Amino acid sequence: SKFTKGEWENIVVDTNSGYFHKVVTEGESICNITTRNLERAEANAKLIAAAPELLEVCLTAKAMYEAQGIKTDSMIGGEQYSKLLSAIKKATGYV
Repeated sequence: SKFTKGEWENIVVDTNSGYFHKVVTEGESICNITTRNLERAEANAKLIAAAPELLEVCLTAKAMYEAQGIKTDSMIGGEQYSKLLSAIKKATGYV
């Protein structure tokens, strides 16, 4: 994968003009989240920080579906499999 490796974490940055959330890994900034709604900024930062782990779980679930032979919408569990593929593609650009 091309995304930044390592454990991503959400930190709160205190500035002269207020606070903002920052997602970082190993000293590298992934993104800054600023909004007037501090609760929303925190929720967005937590979701972004969890993205690598969520992708890993999605890839594992995809392999489990495929091991069970589920590969199309017409099969039991197929709708969830299609949603899983869509999420993986949204995160990586491919399935």
